[in-house]
Amino acid sequence: MKKIELLKPETLEEKLAENLQHHRMPDYLLYTGETGSSGWLELHQSPGFGISRQLTELLVQNISLIAAYVPAGMNVVSIGVGDGKKEKILLTELCRLSSFTYYPVDISSPLVDLATEQVKDLPLEVVGLVGFFEDLSVLRIFWELPVMFCLLGNTFCNYEPDEVLRNIGTVLNEDDLFLFDCSLYYERPETRRKIESTYRCPENVNFNIGPLLRCGMRPNDCEFRLDLKPAPTLEGPLYRTSKVIRILKDSIVQCAGRSVELKAGEIIEMGFTYKYTIDQLNAFLRKHGFRILRLFKSRDQGNVLFLAQKEPARGN
Repeated sequence: MKKIELLKPETLEEKLAENLQHHRMPDYLLYTGETGSSGWLELHQSPGFGISRQLTELLVQNISLIAAYVPAGMNVVSIGVGDGKKEKILLTELCRLSSFTYYPVDISSPLVDLATEQVKDLPLEVVGLVGFFEDLSVLRIFWELPVMFCLLGNTFCNYEPDEVLRNIGTVLNEDDLFLFDCSLYYERPETRRKIESTYRCPENVNFNIGPLLRCGMRPNDCEFRLDLKPAPTLEGPLYRTSKVIRILKDSIVQCAGRSVELKAGEIIEMGFTYKYTIDQLNAFLRKHGFRILRLFKSRDQGNVLFLAQKEPARGN
């Protein structure tokens, strides 16, 4: 088992300081340092934030059907691997069929270590990779094809749909597999309220303001705000969360050896999470040259798991 770090912790700290100076905090900066990884673990284990649990249950329910599509010896890449528990479910099933290499990838080095530790009892080779999703073309150098490329734990929804599918399409071949899950938007009177309530739970608030607290801000000196708003696209109107942190009191935070001054009333712009319908996901996949091999829906229709593959080039 080995780990390749394309991104150093001090790089993330520098980016945090630079972004805060411009009143921004992209979501990848939530994972900075040991407190970032521990905050993520607390969030995904909390009863108030059920998305991770529901998507894991969907994977468990359909694991044998998914494994039936995986050829012997196909390697597994998982981007945004987190603690690696959901991946272990998949890997345990696949290890019964053949030997292969597993590439857990995350922006957080501690989480890559944790994901590697999760599978130490399985008969497979592990190569951990620490780097940005946006650097897929570089990460791709370190894994051997063919692969099952995984985006699990609602990770797909944290990127612009055209951008994420375009990037993935450039690193996959026609015989590779693409496995990803999503927490859906569905038209019911209570849907919007439930989504906003989930993302406003105390555990998610603490995770989102975590980098500021680690850098010296007091909890009562800032306020996390989240709303679900429509986002028009050519594939129809989507919904996505809009997140900001409002500074309530003049503060100075320390990051990467710098002092960053934040004034009362200033707004720090953050990331987002899209909420799709299944039809919209189908449309985006077709648009970027993917065909759906299998689709698995939860009983309440609130979650979906896609197994897809690039369409063969014309003339093949």
